[in-house]
Amino acid sequence: MQDCTKSGLLAESRSPGECRFVLESLREVCRCKTEIKRRGLVPEERLRLHQKHVQSVTASLRSWFEAQFAERNLEPNSRLEEAISYCVKTW
Repeated sequence: MQDCTKSGLLAESRSPGECRFVLESLREVCRCKTEIKRRGLVPEERLRLHQKHVQSVTASLRSWFEAQFAERNLEPNSRLEEAISYCVKTW
């Protein structure tokens, strides 16, 4: 998901600020997942931390993606539209 989203966002964005929210959100998800793995926790504790930290970030990210479609902020058939569509469809 990351490579597709990042490459599509960067290739199609009209300014670096347009994709900042997405990239920062992905960075936060990766940081949390890395930290959870590093701790070597039992599955129940990993799930608890995931729910506490990652789900809120991904929920905000999904809302942002959906808003881009609802507000018609995406060019049809652009790489950005493809990247965001891919993420939403594989959620």
